[in-house]
Amino acid sequence: MASGFKKKSPELTHMTGENGTSWYSGEISENNHGDIQGFGQTPITYIRQVAAILQYPELINSNIFPEDAKIKAKRILNAFPGATMGSYTDGQGSFKIRETIAKYIEERDDGIP
Repeated sequence: MASGFKKKSPELTHMTGENGTSWYSGEISENNHGDIQGFGQTPITYIRQVAAILQYPELINSNIFPEDAKIKAKRILNAFPGATMGSYTDGQGSFKIRETIAKYIEERDDGIP
């Protein structure tokens, strides 16, 4: 099903600006539909690897993921009781993760808490 933009694109190609010149550059591409890989951006592999390990911690022992992804996943898992993402935490979330985020923001903002 075509989006509203795609339906209007033939009309938009003939539109002109105030001075009568066309603003159409020769190509209209729809870049807002969420398929970033369809436009050539490579997948964010590291985040996907860490997320996979978080969901199935036994993957830490496999050799299919790089060591940096395993280290990050271990660090995150250790912030939860029982070292599992399924653990219950305080309503505000894991204290260790909140503390890490707070430290990052403080460093980013030059020491302003």
